[in-house]
Amino acid sequence: MYSALEIQSISFYVGAQNMKPLRIDHLDQPPLIPSKLGNDSFNHIPSPWGGLTWECIKFWLLNALFAPLVATVYVVIVAEGLRLQLSVFATRLYKLPVPGVGLLRQYDGFDRLDLAVVMSLMLFIAVTYLWIRIWNEIGPSGTLNQRRHALPIFFWLQVAIASVILLFDASIFYMGLQAKASSGWSQTSAIVPLVATVLYAAGLAMLGAWHAEHYERFSSN
Repeated sequence: MYSALEIQSISFYVGAQNMKPLRIDHLDQPPLIPSKLGNDSFNHIPSPWGGLTWECIKFWLLNALFAPLVATVYVVIVAEGLRLQLSVFATRLYKLPVPGVGLLRQYDGFDRLDLAVVMSLMLFIAVTYLWIRIWNEIGPSGTLNQRRHALPIFFWLQVAIASVILLFDASIFYMGLQAKASSGWSQTSAIVPLVATVLYAAGLAMLGAWHAEHYERFSSN
């Protein structure tokens, strides 16, 4: 009879004799990951004069050219509408109780600035940004449907605030056009300010769509 130690030694010997050699070529190897520093990576370096960079340069050049013109026309008309509705917006900036603001009275042009100009400029920035957000939300990468189902109260509150701002902006623009038209020598038809307001709202919406399209294109690259 064999002892327990001898039986264990015999089992180990038999197992070692039946063991097949391990072949390295049959091991599962992880998939090769292409290096980001390969030769192809140098072919995708954006040129400063072409591709997306040139599109970005054109985008900001057009903004620098047309944005001041659009903002100036907007501020002149909307500021007139604000002064017509509330006389407090006609307060000159140099009369405000702010230290150093009184120096504006000594410079030509700055002495004519009032609260209506500041308010209309802020409204222009807010409405433009609002249109950009609207087009981003209803676009392919927007989260409008998810937000409406997940947070309905928050969604409808945002819709209500945005609608109030857009309607207020359009009404003030219409009143400013009407005030400018009635102060002229020639009589202007009442339909002209209304049509101009509709064209203004459509143009501002398309300006927001143009910005939203370029922002989405730049962020995806």
